[in-house]
Amino acid sequence: MTEESPRDRELRRYETILDSLDDAVYAVRPDGTIAYVNERYAEMKGVSREELLGTNIYDWVTEEAAEKARRVRREIEAGERGAGAVEYEFLTADGERFPVEMRFNRLVAGQIGDGASELDRVGVIRDVRERKRREEALRENNERLEEFASIVSHDLRNPLSVAQGRLDLAREEHDSEHLTPSPTPTSGWRRSSTTS
Repeated sequence: MTEESPRDRELRRYETILDSLDDAVYAVRPDGTIAYVNERYAEMKGVSREELLGTNIYDWVTEEAAEKARRVRREIEAGERGAGAVEYEFLTADGERFPVEMRFNRLVAGQIGDGASELDRVGVIRDVRERKRREEALRENNERLEEFASIVSHDLRNPLSVAQGRLDLAREEHDSEHLTPSPTPTSGWRRSSTTS
């Protein structure tokens, strides 16, 4: 048995780190072929790593996702942005779709050593289904809260308007010191805070 070289140990260590992530990680060559995927990427796709490696990444995504990625890639190449972030529907091997957020960056020769010229870009894909569910629940709760506030506001304004109307009528019909407007508990606050 041959001893593992320091470089091989280092590569194995980084692969272990990438495989422990909850996010999918991939690397693509300039022609679009998949050079690397971590275990999570293969799990999300529903196929083995071996089935993915060497295939074209655009064969595994929807046309909409491919177009979004190409557009952002062109912007990166033109220097209009440093890295790309795209939300799209992830497509599994069995046709299931779910929302993901993909972040990727273009590699330039020499950026990661000798192998950089073989790679075009690397990316991380995060399953955002749970985040989308929370956002939707928050949106629904906010709508209900706004509706409740509107109802409460209406329910408070109506009796107060009636009370104000009756008070105005009483002032018109009767002359009493008890019907003169009195200062509110907070009316002196502004005055005292500006004089201090």
